[in-house]
Amino acid sequence: MIRRRLAACRVVVLVSVSIESCAAHRTLTSAEVVAPPKEASRFARFAAEPGQEVTGYVTRDGMKHEFHGRARLEGDTLVLRGAAQDRGMEEPVTGATERVALADLQSVRSRTVDPLRTTLLVTGLVVLGLVIHQFAVDAKHVYD
Repeated sequence: MIRRRLAACRVVVLVSVSIESCAAHRTLTSAEVVAPPKEASRFARFAAEPGQEVTGYVTRDGMKHEFHGRARLEGDTLVLRGAAQDRGMEEPVTGATERVALADLQSVRSRTVDPLRTTLLVTGLVVLGLVIHQFAVDAKHVYD
């Protein structure tokens, strides 16, 4: 019984540590943000709802802005909705909306879930779970 609990704890820790590895990050220039959908990568989904997931942006003056949420193009403006955290702030401001003119935008840090990494992670966790289960079954037979 204790071994099963330990095995379950190991799986939970492994999942929590590995889940971030399913995400892929990329910095996009302002030209890539406005690229037509056929030319844009999976990172550049700014034109359609709900927008592209972002983790921040840099303005032409070199200022880095932390922003965790979604960004969407509205005309010549990038509208960001989510949680903003600028320098000096201890806690992010949730429910924030920021508007940045494309002319003032240098780059955007984008995040997306990588389907291949996610599939490999889930498959690996299932295999790990089966192996742990088999060890537990084998151990029970040895001690019975």
